[in-house]
Amino acid sequence: MHAMEKMIAQLKATKGKGPFVSIVFPTDKQYPDSRQNEIRLKNAIKLAEQDLAGKTSPEVFERLKKKLEADVQKVDLVHVREGIGIYFSEKAFDVVVFPLPVREKVTVGKAFDLDALELNIQARQDYWVLCLSKGKSRLLRGNNDGLKEIEDEVFPMPFENEFEVGKARPAKPGEFYVKEESKIDLERLDSYLRKVDHALGERLKTEDLPVVVMSVERELAEFRKVSKHRPSLLHGIAGNYDRHSPDELAKLVWPVMKG
Repeated sequence: MHAMEKMIAQLKATKGKGPFVSIVFPTDKQYPDSRQNEIRLKNAIKLAEQDLAGKTSPEVFERLKKKLEADVQKVDLVHVREGIGIYFSEKAFDVVVFPLPVREKVTVGKAFDLDALELNIQARQDYWVLCLSKGKSRLLRGNNDGLKEIEDEVFPMPFENEFEVGKARPAKPGEFYVKEESKIDLERLDSYLRKVDHALGERLKTEDLPVVVMSVERELAEFRKVSKHRPSLLHGIAGNYDRHSPDELAKLVWPVMKG
């Protein structure tokens, strides 16, 4: 189940008679615009409190106001994406970071307003990320929430090659071969890329999703030449990403998917 689908189920199962406060507002990731995040939050809390004051007794309002103002101190306004959702009641407090743009909305009612969550699910983007590398090629499954690396009997797939050039210099990180590579080395590289492409094709049979390929420029070009799945190859990101974690890769890939 998608993370936001889990959150919707959790919020729907929240016990208590309410009122239920739903606060959604857009956020900025880059400074100085990110300074507006705190202002937006304060304005939203003010609107929520005004609505609460008109729908509850003074005693209940003061109790909820105190809890809300304490709970929102936990909201991280630095590590944001496109928006934040805050879902609050006397017995609940949940925060959602939205990967897709949202509109500002504050509601106080008999149930949580789940519109922003549902819209983000409807606009969800699923995709593959293939990281080609001299050491091993990795496959990751991605969506709006981030990337998860596939670890099974196929991936990560090691690149096994023994150079037959007597005095070839060591390959630099991210390179498949050196300047003095022999013809057989090139054939091994070609065979390896075709093997990776075949394994990718098996995944595409069950989940035909766009693929972002990440590797040094030369190998990006070579892979496109041999691949039988070029229509699925959405974009190539040049560079050496051997040591990048899924979270680090996601930050590089998401702008490509979103754009």
